Order: sequence, then structure tokens, then C-alpha cells
Amino acid sequence: MEILINNSNAKNHFQDTKSSESKVMQDNEQKFRSLKGSLHVPGDKSITHRSYILGSVVPGVVKIKGRALGEDCEATLECLKAMGAEGSSNSEDEDYEITSHSLYEPSEVLDAGNSGTTARLLLGLISGLNLFACITGDDSLKKRPMDRVISPLAKLGKDIRARQNNSKLPAAIIPVEMQNQSTTVKSISKSTPTIKTQVSSAQVKSALLLASLKTDGINVIESQQTRDHTERMLSFMGFSVLENVMQNEHEPESDQNVHQITLPGGQLSKLKPRDYVLDIPGDLSSAAFLITAALLVPGSQVKLLNCGLNPTRTGFVKILQQLGARITITNNTTLAAEPRGDINVEYSPCLQGFQLGKNLVPDTIDELPLLAVIAVLSHGTTKVSGAEELRYKESDRISAITQELTKLGADITETQDGFIVNGPTQLTGNVVDSHGDHRIAMALTVAALTAQGKTIIKNSDCINISYPGFIQDLTKLGAIIEQH
Repeated sequence: MEILINNSNAKNHFQDTKSSESKVMQDNEQKFRSLKGSLHVPGDKSITHRSYILGSVVPGVVKIKGRALGEDCEATLECLKAMGAEGSSNSEDEDYEITSHSLYEPSEVLDAGNSGTTARLLLGLISGLNLFACITGDDSLKKRPMDRVISPLAKLGKDIRARQNNSKLPAAIIPVEMQNQSTTVKSISKSTPTIKTQVSSAQVKSALLLASLKTDGINVIESQQTRDHTERMLSFMGFSVLENVMQNEHEPESDQNVHQITLPGGQLSKLKPRDYVLDIPGDLSSAAFLITAALLVPGSQVKLLNCGLNPTRTGFVKILQQLGARITITNNTTLAAEPRGDINVEYSPCLQGFQLGKNLVPDTIDELPLLAVIAVLSHGTTKVSGAEELRYKESDRISAITQELTKLGADITETQDGFIVNGPTQLTGNVVDSHGDHRIAMALTVAALTAQGKTIIKNSDCINISYPGFIQDLTKLGAIIEQH
């Protein structure tokens, strides 16, 4: 599928740099089609994955409201169904109810599709349940590193065998003798295993926690706090999860603390059946594309309703506010342990370049391609560093976004761990490619909304992985986009 955006009548955003901001805004409103309106973005992907997984192991009925319907989350649900999870959906509101919780050895290979989250979290869950299973994925997922999960799971005694020296899918999970299986709730002791993650990754942390649900528990230490959706959901479902910020014992002189998560053992078997309602907020990573479009397209005013505002996910919004973006949050509330609210965005023509280092990368990892687009239209130099993790996503996102924005005329340079952008630059339409990566495809769509002339984005089907209604939502807000 291709996306076509035609701004043939649009003129340079920056042609009158001496004019007042109000005049620039007024002029530009006549050249680009502004975005206006309010809408709900799809349910949060990260929370939906975890709601399916934890909903399949806790006793009781788990009702999931506002779930994400993209292909990644569907892959997780299909894998769990192959292991005996049962549920039903309400066709009117797309809610989903999980009613069976006795997972068993699957009779078929589990296909994670394009979803790294599916593969990595199931490696933890299934090895913790001590079941035999084989997990594979599509060609893209088979290239992505799995050793970051397999190696720490091996330290817990799990036996997982995978391609290329235990680093790539397909992977086989081999049952082992469960000497440490707990039947009583235990306090944390010296016998509780402690794993320090080598990569700051919510997927790795979550895999370790899932692998420890039926054992003596675990201490997970990460050098930087990552998304905490798993911990929040475990607590909401009745598990005791302890968190602690500690001094880095390996670097006592450093002001960089480490983050410890402790899951005491033996809790799963003690949970009593009850009904759970998991009300999932809108996905902030999906909302980020609409936020960026509203900031960059002249005359835009957009409200995004019931968006997730988890503090480990709001780095993108906080950075933009510091750069001068007109973003406000209203109607703050918390449901099912997840904060949410409405995000109000207005066109912001005077954004400034910025520096973003390693400490901020975990909070903005999904939004970094968008920050590259923002940097192109911001005043000054932007440098992003410490983002090597981008090279191991659905594509090498550092290389992909640099190559494609260059085709549109951006002054952007790839570095080993990020990129450098000099702005502002008026983008010019061209033919670009998604590299089979949904976030690259959507970031380029946003960039195309600000470009003069015609832009074609090839291989855009991948958007369905996370945000099937992305183009439709942009159209509801006023964008004119063709799909072929």
C-alpha cells in the first residue's frame, strides 16, 4: 500500500521569518490544510499485551476495555489462545473477556508475527510455567535480538534454545525440573534471585517478572527506570510488588541511581478468583503522531481524549513543552492503576532545537523518529545520542529516519547512537519508504503533511501493526490523504 499526500499549493513555512508569529500563522493557515477536532486514539499497545498475558493466568474473569486492535496485540492473543486461553469479545464496543486461565503446552508453533513484545514476554511467561513451546516470527522479527531476554532467563535456570547462539528466533522453551516452585507466599530473602538487566528494557524486566510468578520471586535491577505497566497491573491484580531506588554499587561516586523491582514468590497460587476490569487508556505513543502533526501543521487545534499519562511514558510530551510546544493536559484521572487525561495541542511555529541524551531515551524510545521530524522544523541544532536501541527495532530506525527525511530535504546526519539535525528546513515532497516499520511509516506521513508538493510513502501497510485507523483519524481531523 502507498500513501499519497499532495501539498502542491503550499508555500514555504519559513518564507517570512521577520514577520510576527501571528502573521506567520495567519499566512500559513491559507497554505496548509490545518487539523482540527477531537478524537480517541487506540488503546495502549503495551498495556493490552500485558492485559492478555496476565489475564490468562490470574483466577477470575478479566474484562478488558479499550484494548488495542493492531496486529501486534492480536499476535499475543492468538498465541495465548493456542495455549488454552478462552475469551469472547463484544462486537458493539470491542471489549474482551478472558474466562479461562489454565494454560497448557501448545500443539503448534507460536507465531509472534512482527511483535517483539509478544515474543519476549511469552519467553518469560512460558518458561515460568515450565511448558514446552516453540516461538517464531516474521522475517523482520527473526532478525531482532532475543539474547537480551534469553540470557537473563538462563540465569534463573530456564532452558531456552534459539538460533545464532541463542540470540534469534525461532526459539524452543524446554521444561526443567522446578526445584524452586513456591506454594506459599514468601518474604524476600538471600535465596531470592537477583538479576541486573544489561539492557534498559521494559520487555526484559517484564519477561523476568512473568517467569517468576510461580517460583520464589525475583529482584530485578535496571540502570534506568523503564515503562512500569507490568508492575502496575500486577499490583492492581493483587500482587505485592516492591520498588526501590538505590545507589549504584558499581559506581558509588556516580549520581546515577539504579532501580530495583522486587516480586515476592508464591503469590499466584494464593490469589482468590475475582472479577477484574482493565480499562485501557489511549496509547500515548500512537497519540504522539497526532500531537506532532498538530504542532507542525499551521492553524491546527486538536484534542486527544483519555490518553495514557503514565509517568514512564510522558517524556515526549514534557520535552515538547520545554521546547515551547502549546500542549496542555486536562481531565486527569486514574483507572486500573493507569493515569490518563486529555491532551490539547495547538500549532507551535517557534519550536527550538534540543539536546537529548541517554537518560531520556527510555521515556521517548518509540517517539524518537518523530522527534527527528520535529527537529527538522525547529530553530537551531538538535542532537539525539545514547539511542543505540533504535537500531534493533522493526527496522534500524536511526538509519531509516535519516535516509528518508534526507530525501525530503532535511539537514540530518546519522551518528552511531542517534542523529544531528539543523533546522528549520522546509521539506519538499518526494518518494519515501517505510522500511517495513510502522513507526517510520507514520512519522513520514506526519512529515509529508508539512512538505511542499507531492509525497508518496511506499510500503505503508505496516501501519496496521499498531494503529490500523491512523489515516482515518488524520482524515477526521481534516487531512487529505489518498491510499492506493
